This record gives sequence, structure tokens and C-alpha cells, in this order.
Amino acid sequence: TLSNLEFYKVIEMLKKNCITFIGKDLAAKLTPSSDMEKVTKLQKETTEAVSMILRKGVAPLFDIPKFNDTFTKVNIGAFLNTKELLQIANVLSGMRKLRKYFKSEEIDTNDFSIIKEYFNNLYSNQNVEEEIFKCIKAEDLIDDRASKTLYDIRRQIRDSESKIKDKLNSIIKSSNTSKYLQ
Repeated sequence: TLSNLEFYKVIEMLKKNCITFIGKDLAAKLTPSSDMEKVTKLQKETTEAVSMILRKGVAPLFDIPKFNDTFTKVNIGAFLNTKELLQIANVLSGMRKLRKYFKSEEIDTNDFSIIKEYFNNLYSNQNVEEEIFKCIKAEDLIDDRASKTLYDIRRQIRDSESKIKDKLNSIIKSSNTSKYLQ
């Protein structure tokens, strides 16, 4: 039985080595197969992955946040907050790095017919990624140049603050009011 083979212990060890929740979920769902065609394909896939790691080193894997709520918001046309936008930019960046890892000149991608499909299916959009990182500096900080309107509003606020400060300084330094402030 699977218990005698310590299958579940192996699965737990595999899950501990997974970086993403997706990998952990896939590892948890693994089951033995008696389908020879499927087993052969999975063995070839594993051989290709090991060969890739031996030739190029470990792939630049990254943690992927759970996006269920974000995708729902996108599909209904709702606004995303800065945290969600930064997560999307980080995933786009990670996908771009993974594609670059695979498509480098160091290897012939035709030697990896099975895993090549996985890398080819990765979506990246460097323009969107860069635009998000340009406009959002941190979860709570949108750059002034994110839009002309935002830049104008923040400039007007700074100008107003400066005028208020100047006016207060002139009142404080005025000979008429300075005697009352002491």
C-alpha cells in the first residue's frame, strides 16, 4: 500500500520544497499512476527539468500570491489597489525572468520538448510591469508622475502649503502680533 511505501511522507517532503502555493497544491494532489504513457511522459519531463537545472542552475522561481480576488475584480471592471498592482507587476517580472532563463543562448531549447511548452505558455508584458513599478513606489506610495492630474494636484497642495507657511511666518514675525505671542 501507499503507507508502506511512505508515499505520503515523500509528498510532504516535496511540498516543503515547493516555493509557491500552486506547487504545494499540485504536490498534494499527486497520485501514483499505472498509465504507462503518462508515467513515461512524467519521467521524461523530470529528466528534462533535471538536465535544465544541471546546465543552467536553478530557475529563478518566485512566490506567487493567491490572485482569486484580484482576478474577480479585474473581470468585473473594479479598481485594483496598489498592493494588487504591485503583485501583478512582480508576477509579470518573474514570468519574464523565467522566459529569459529558458530562452538563453546557453542551451538548445529543442532538447527540452516537454518543458519547452511550459515556458512558452508563460505570459509577460514588460511595458505593463515597468509602468506599474514607475507609478507605484510602495503599497502606500503612488509617484507624483503616475498621471498629469495627480502631479498637478500634488503641486497645488505643495504650493498652498508653502503659501500658508509664509503667511503664518509673516503673522508671527509681525510687530503687531509678536507681542501677543510671547
